[in-house]
Amino acid sequence: MNHALWIKKFGPPEVLEIAESKLLAPARDEVQVKVHYSGINFAEIVMRQGLYRDAPKGEFIPGYEFSGQVTAVGETVSEFSVGDYVFGGSLFNGHQQYVTVPQDYLMKAWDGYSLEELAALPVSFITAYAALIEMAAIKEGDEVLIDCGTGGLGVLCYKLCHLVGAKPTGLTSSLEKKAFIESFGATALTHQEFLSNSNRYDMILNSQGGRTIRDHYKRLNQFGKIVCVGISAGIAPGGRNLWQVLKTVFSMPTFKIVQMFNHNCGVFALNALKIFDDHELAKKMIQSMRILSDNDVRPVIGKVYNYQFAALAHEEIQARRLTGKAILSWVNEDGIIEDEKNE
Repeated sequence: MNHALWIKKFGPPEVLEIAESKLLAPARDEVQVKVHYSGINFAEIVMRQGLYRDAPKGEFIPGYEFSGQVTAVGETVSEFSVGDYVFGGSLFNGHQQYVTVPQDYLMKAWDGYSLEELAALPVSFITAYAALIEMAAIKEGDEVLIDCGTGGLGVLCYKLCHLVGAKPTGLTSSLEKKAFIESFGATALTHQEFLSNSNRYDMILNSQGGRTIRDHYKRLNQFGKIVCVGISAGIAPGGRNLWQVLKTVFSMPTFKIVQMFNHNCGVFALNALKIFDDHELAKKMIQSMRILSDNDVRPVIGKVYNYQFAALAHEEIQARRLTGKAILSWVNEDGIIEDEKNE
């Protein structure tokens, strides 16, 4: 049996359905993994609402990252053996008990890291590394603003900043969450506090979209860069609100090159999923994750949910109730939701 989390129709968290999925034998260069844990990302909230344009057509299984144990390997696979503990990425299909992926999308589990921690890393790392290191090329002394300050992505951004000597600031909508941001050596501001000061930055990671992009662009230093990674401002708690989504999309600014000559700033847009259109680039990004193990950089797990409680996980992520990364457990059948974990 292979239980999977399906999106068969769009709507609120309750539309998520647990049903069987076909157990796929690995092709020549593929590895089959019994999933122990899989990470949940905001992209899955968007695709469950039918607003993710890159999602498969028709019924599909979401999920981009997982950890677990190898159960079968293809005939040309040499790096992995049955029984190995591994983690890695998948183009969808990660939210199920068994997943089959190309061997280049996997890494062996790192000593000293839990499988929960490893399942929390691939998507947040690839997004953070692509945005901060590859696109923005942050360096020592740079002032960096992260507008998704309390999630799994924000935490890894702070840690990458510290590795290169940059100075991170995180935004939050909650006064109570400022201490969480500060615990990672970052400056913490509420969105209101940000709007009321005049601080400028060398790099800004924008996940909200909409008019915030123009607001953030105005706060860049010369040679500054803004990297846009989403439109979270269009996703409200509860069901799908098409009006809010459209308002967010149509309030996105356009940038004319002639006008940009006056500012000496750059604007980037990052869709981490598109990295996997280039197999060699995807392989490179996954291998780049070794910077984390080399420096003992770890994610923060906010909460681990039994997969049968995936709808509750979606609800809490969409309502912005969590700090850290949300994880689904596929090895605990008793339905218990584990307590919140600290760093």
